[in-house]
Amino acid sequence: RFFCPTGGVLELFRKMSFFRYDINESCNDCDICKKQCSYETKPSKDNCVNCGDCVNICKPDAIFIKSVYRKK
Repeated sequence: RFFCPTGGVLELFRKMSFFRYDINESCNDCDICKKQCSYETKPSKDNCVNCGDCVNICKPDAIFIKSVYRKK
């Protein structure tokens, strides 16, 4: 992610993403998503790469795709 030239360029544009994964209020902090993640992080954290591996494993359906165009 950090040493690959492609990964380095994409990391610069990560903050300008139109869509990203986020956690809603139904999250019970079970950390199953963190255990599933290869980067050992949760959605909405700085080191989340928005790969989506955690979406199908989340039991309370607390993970969703957030759009910069939609207001909360």
